[in-house]
Amino acid sequence: MGKKDETSQDRKKLRSLHSEMKDRGLVVEATSEKRRKRRDQRRKTGDVDLRALEKLTKSAKSKSKSQNCVSFAKKLATDSSSSPKSDRSVPLKSSLKKSNEFGETSSSGVQSGSANSDADSINAKHVLRKQKRERSSGTSNSKRKTSSESEVEDLAGMLRIKAKERKQRAMEAKVEDSERKLAEFNARLTVRKNKLEDLHSKLKDRKQKLKEREEKLRLFEKQISDREEKLRAKAKVVRHHEAALRHEEGNVSRREHSVTSKLQQLEARTTLVTAKEKIGEEISTLAKKQYYQSSFGLNQNNNKKGKSCKSLDDLSDIDSDDLEKQIRNLKLKPVSLSHKQVGLLL
Repeated sequence: MGKKDETSQDRKKLRSLHSEMKDRGLVVEATSEKRRKRRDQRRKTGDVDLRALEKLTKSAKSKSKSQNCVSFAKKLATDSSSSPKSDRSVPLKSSLKKSNEFGETSSSGVQSGSANSDADSINAKHVLRKQKRERSSGTSNSKRKTSSESEVEDLAGMLRIKAKERKQRAMEAKVEDSERKLAEFNARLTVRKNKLEDLHSKLKDRKQKLKEREEKLRLFEKQISDREEKLRAKAKVVRHHEAALRHEEGNVSRREHSVTSKLQQLEARTTLVTAKEKIGEEISTLAKKQYYQSSFGLNQNNNKKGKSCKSLDDLSDIDSDDLEKQIRNLKLKPVSLSHKQVGLLL
């Protein structure tokens, strides 16, 4: 029962190691897709003879490796059976060396990435363990344990070393990526710096242009102010001229008013003169009538008409002459009245 448990544990360890190797990519199984790709590439290139030679070399290598593994297992079995019981507890140095060499060859096969070498090495270990199981001696079991443990430890150490190497490679790849990214970032920074310098130069040019424009605007404003002052001076001159014209217009209006007033006075005088003439004619006619009445003695039927002229009948010829003289010597005063009012006064 104890032997079966140990063998089952060894199998589990080997399976776990093999699975770890597969997970980490140390054992690569050639798939049908890879084979098809290789075939297509070789058909395109036309290397038919090389392909046949590679197949022959691979088959020969795999056969030689399997034969070496079988012979090595047979030798170990014969050494363990022929050695005395006292020496069976300690493993031989030659066997250990051979096992180490075998492990190195298997590890080199893993490093090169050949899937057949890894599969052959694992199959060889299984063959060794099967042959050891046929022997039922106690010393051989201890040797098997030590050899299997040493092989497991060697494989574990190799796996650890390879894992470390893979980690280092991954770190180196990361460092290279970071350096590449830094280089790209530096290139971008240089491009941005160049763009910023161009923008700064453009800004300086724009500032200079703005200053020149401001100076031009100031000169233009000065010119505008001078023109406005000139226009104001011209407007003042025009205003003085307008004021003079207005003064002249006022004088003309005054003259017109004076002329109209004088014309009104002349018209009033003419009306008075005409009125005097009419009155003189009426007086002369009345005097003649009075003279005829007094001289010829008209009838008394005409007394009604004579009543209206009593005031004139009482006057003598001398008084009538005096009235005529007074009317002729009348002097009119200048009065600003309309033509209608002059007629009413008269």
